[in-house]
Amino acid sequence: MSPTDVKSSTITSSGRVESYTGSGSYIARARLFAVNANPSAAEAVIKIYNGTSAVAASIVFQVKFGSAAETDGLDIYIPQNGILCPAGIYVALTNCDSCTLVWQA
Repeated sequence: MSPTDVKSSTITSSGRVESYTGSGSYIARARLFAVNANPSAAEAVIKIYNGTSAVAASIVFQVKFGSAAETDGLDIYIPQNGILCPAGIYVALTNCDSCTLVWQA
């Protein structure tokens, strides 16, 4: 397996994902390799979309986790080539304090 140059971005509310937090520069085409998150309440939900908005037909990843605030966090690694998002990444958070994505352009 050869090394890959990956980056990470952290978000604290729903929206387009920046290439790095606070940059105002959004991720374009990318492969998603990992998702880490912390719930703010029970039944936290993360929905990741291919694109610049939350369009149901463009959802590429969805997970429900957490039994209460600050417990049962999420740590998922996506195998092989990851999830391709050719039109950018939009994330919708519910009951989630923060979400960190590991991705490659």
